[in-house]
Amino acid sequence: MASMTSRQEFVEEMRGTLDEAFNAWLAGKDGEPKIIGRATVELVNVKTREVTHREVQENLIVDAGRTNIQKNIQNDSPVDPAAICTSSSAAAPAAGDTAVPATVLGGKTATKSRPDNTTCRFAVTFSSSESTGTVASVAIANTTGGATMFCRLVLASTVVKDSSSELNVQYDLTITW
Repeated sequence: MASMTSRQEFVEEMRGTLDEAFNAWLAGKDGEPKIIGRATVELVNVKTREVTHREVQENLIVDAGRTNIQKNIQNDSPVDPAAICTSSSAAAPAAGDTAVPATVLGGKTATKSRPDNTTCRFAVTFSSSESTGTVASVAIANTTGGATMFCRLVLASTVVKDSSSELNVQYDLTITW
């Protein structure tokens, strides 16, 4: 290590090194652990309780989401992933996305749980009167309006959410090796 002229320079260099290592860990580089996002989406007929559409897919955790996960772990001005939103946008998510793309059909504060030591689960049910329209994607964000997106999934096929159905969305963020 190069000689340091002050404690502050040392702290800044170490912080940069730790940040680089942590970002590599979040991205799963070099065989290290990584965070995987997986969403389960179910459209349910409210009268018959029949599941008329079901998808389980991994999704993209965007850069802003990775940064905020890091801030939460480090307790550094954390931004809480608090809501699940639905959107009519079928545009592919990109790493640089920062908000749920328009049109946000609905958002709801998620119930959070830890089903095991490696997973944080977010779940919500949109009732028959909530989030109606053609749903093309679902996302986790810090507000019900879709600001500060953490991750988003574009559905393999859109679903029409109307007053005869409810939409169950479950997101798992899991640390894997």
